[in-house]
Amino acid sequence: MRVLLQISLICNRFVDTASELKLYVANMTPGQYKEVVKMLTWDKLPLLTEEIDNFPSPKQIRAKLNALSNTKTEGGEGKTNTTSENEMIATRLLEHKMGVEYNGKQVKEPDGFPLWIDQLVDKTIAELGPKYPMKTLLGTLGYLVVQAEGRR
Repeated sequence: MRVLLQISLICNRFVDTASELKLYVANMTPGQYKEVVKMLTWDKLPLLTEEIDNFPSPKQIRAKLNALSNTKTEGGEGKTNTTSENEMIATRLLEHKMGVEYNGKQVKEPDGFPLWIDQLVDKTIAELGPKYPMKTLLGTLGYLVVQAEGRR
């Protein structure tokens, strides 16, 4: 779980950094932009694109996971649907407990959720709490739900 948390934090920093870079580039004069481009090491760009070309796209990864999920899991599709439903319930419960509001209205607590989902939500809040962004909490909780569902 710590590895996934670290990956989530790195991704979050990457997105934040990319947003800042976009702002800086948008505010540059043409002369400043030209100087920055001169400083970059463009000879390394082909290595980067070659590495990216050999990495599967998110669509390919999801297709492979779906194929494995349907062939390696007893009950296949039904089990996948149950997991998705449990993730949705857990997400709503986490949003309720964290006081998330949509259009000025707090998220309502879902009805009739299992005790194990409540325990996973409490565990996520206790371990991560408000010091991490909500998307990190949601990602961690989703992982825990899928992991717990796989054991059932």
